[in-house]
Amino acid sequence: MKQEQSLIKTLLQRRVPQILGLYIAATWMMIEIGDWMVDRFNLMPEITSYIFIGMVFFVPSVCYLAYQYGQPGRDPWKKPTFFVVPTNLIIAIGAMFYFVNPVVATETKLVVDETGVQRTFEVAKQGYRKQVVGFFWRNQSQSSEEDWLQYGLPWLLNKDLNRSLFISGYTPFDDYQLFADFKAAGFTNGLRIPKSLQLKIARDNFDQYVLNGFYKVNAGIYELTLEIYQAKSGEKIATHSVKGDNYLLLIDELTNAVKDTFEVPDTLEDRTSDLPVAEHISESLEAIQKRVESNVKIFVENNYPAAKKLLEEAVALDFSFADAYARLAQVNQMMGSGIEAARALSEAMKHEYKFTPQDQFRYKAMAYGLRGEYGNQIKVFDMWIEIEPENVEAREASANLLLITGLDPEKALLHLLKLRELKPQDYSILKNLANLFLLSNRLDKAIESLLEYDRLQPNDTGALNQLAEIYQRDGKFAEANAIIDKVLLLERNNGTAALLRAKVDFKLGNFQAAEDYLNRLLVESPSSPEKFVILGGLLRHHSYLGQMERALELVEEMKLHMSHLPPLLQIFRVKFPKSFYLANIGRFDEGLVELAQVKSQLQPPVDGIIDVGYLNLYVIKEDTQKVEEYLQIIQAYLEEYPNPLFNSILESSKGELAELNQNYQLAQELHERALKFVLGNVVNSQDEDAVLMQKVKLARVQVKTGQTSQAYELLEEVIVQHPSFPQAHVTLAEYHLSVGEIDKAEQALQKVAVIWGNADREYRDFKHYLQVKERLVSRQQ
Repeated sequence: MKQEQSLIKTLLQRRVPQILGLYIAATWMMIEIGDWMVDRFNLMPEITSYIFIGMVFFVPSVCYLAYQYGQPGRDPWKKPTFFVVPTNLIIAIGAMFYFVNPVVATETKLVVDETGVQRTFEVAKQGYRKQVVGFFWRNQSQSSEEDWLQYGLPWLLNKDLNRSLFISGYTPFDDYQLFADFKAAGFTNGLRIPKSLQLKIARDNFDQYVLNGFYKVNAGIYELTLEIYQAKSGEKIATHSVKGDNYLLLIDELTNAVKDTFEVPDTLEDRTSDLPVAEHISESLEAIQKRVESNVKIFVENNYPAAKKLLEEAVALDFSFADAYARLAQVNQMMGSGIEAARALSEAMKHEYKFTPQDQFRYKAMAYGLRGEYGNQIKVFDMWIEIEPENVEAREASANLLLITGLDPEKALLHLLKLRELKPQDYSILKNLANLFLLSNRLDKAIESLLEYDRLQPNDTGALNQLAEIYQRDGKFAEANAIIDKVLLLERNNGTAALLRAKVDFKLGNFQAAEDYLNRLLVESPSSPEKFVILGGLLRHHSYLGQMERALELVEEMKLHMSHLPPLLQIFRVKFPKSFYLANIGRFDEGLVELAQVKSQLQPPVDGIIDVGYLNLYVIKEDTQKVEEYLQIIQAYLEEYPNPLFNSILESSKGELAELNQNYQLAQELHERALKFVLGNVVNSQDEDAVLMQKVKLARVQVKTGQTSQAYELLEEVIVQHPSFPQAHVTLAEYHLSVGEIDKAEQALQKVAVIWGNADREYRDFKHYLQVKERLVSRQQ
């Protein structure tokens, strides 16, 4: 006992406990200073861990030095000190790096942008990014004044979460198809979606988590509750509740809570980009409400003018509301106001710092798209993909643009194959592959892709319709009808399948049966969108029959059922085609008035597309001077706004002008180029009538240039695909007349007589048929 007291006395005499206590206090102070430096200078959060581990492992040296030199008076330096302290220091430093493993969840990438400038990006490494879908919340307050927050709170939370490098989220306001699915299921306003449907949507989209919530507002105090579910299991993994008088600050709190739940790495780059909601969205609560209500106008009510007004009011309240400007640009684009769209997007990009890197890519690509600079638009997507090779959205956007424009089908194929690898359970990529094979006229491969998809997803009627479409395009009508029957068993009111059934009937010569079927469906269709689809089928049916007057009546009927379409689609799917039907029966002045009215509703660059309508009208009128004039106008337009979709129209119109000038060799070259262009992108190649008509035009001039065998092969190809295509039989009659096969020419014209038995006598193609018939009669005499 005496010896133990002597040791304590010795330690106290040498002041070891006192020095050790001061050391512990200094360690605590250094940790506090480290925490302050991390917050103040955005340093790596592991600094305090390094300090703690280093100081703990250096304690033996502190005790040794205190024991050796802590007593009063002068102490000589001893040789062991020069070994013990450096060795302990080395051990402490080693322990710092051994026990503290900083999270290296990001990496820096250098890329060259579309202008040739090198840029640096910090991105999350693969496996660290969480995919989240947030649904609209429930208002549990007694008052309905704050109902808009049902949409606003999840939208704000999603915007805030997306600022993290490690979270990628979306709401139904980011996905038009999602809202369409809601409406199809009866949830027209997107609210109170059942949990089972939420989880199904998340799993179908390969999301990891589902966010849901509810709120109460009482005397200006907001109480928000967020629930987080694991999509795969459906298990609720966290509930977070916050309360206060400022919902923007509460959203910031919820964002931090979600990050903690997901164990998001606390990196310098992530903290730097994590601005408060008020800074990256808006400080104006009124502006935010108008921005949210604009989404409701678009997605729920399909009221684009009202949405535009709300967005203009939002940016008037906050000139730096970048997100509102960006949405205003999109709304203007959908309304055909290209100048206003570009102006709004330019204002949005003045506050580019408020956008996430992903948003910056989206809006930069959009800006190039508005100008028709699809090459640079592809480069933006390429840069995005280079930074995030696993980013599904970037690859899908690039693949779709490459397919639509036909700029690089092989590159599109590489993207689709990579998407197949990234999303092995997402079988929808097989449908995109089918589109790609259709583009290269590899119908067998397209059918193979869709059959594989059908094996994996046997109840997807969309893919089945796509398969039926390809079968009937390939002249395999029995196979097409079998698929159509399957679709109609799964969905009795499937409009696409119904149109395909009528189309196959028409091709097989069952004209009255096809019309009766469509008319019956029109009566049975319960909604305007369904009636619109069926009316479109009737419009095509009567166009085939040469009944342009009836087609004009159907266009007017379609106007009554097009309110579900965005404004731009209303113009180009209904109003714009009317001039074509008018011109085809010689009502040129009325057609010009229609085109002028449509053009007055549009702004550059979209309004330039209407000049294509003028060109078609003057081609039908056979006004060579006007055709030449509008060819120059459209050529200038395409130089300013390059658009591969219109190359086929331009070359075909040049070919028709050459025909009118009796320069058949040039006409043949131009029609060959037009056919190549029309087959060169998904949009044009999927328009079967456009493809068939271009083949007929080429065959017509081949007959005139003496290349009769090539013409006959092309016409046979068309007739196999569409046995009742009247223009093909007229041109086939011209071929038979050119080679002296009078009986076969008569047989071809007899088929036309059946199809066009009730055609309008002023219909341009019907007049041409009569001219060929007169030639036949004169040859028979």
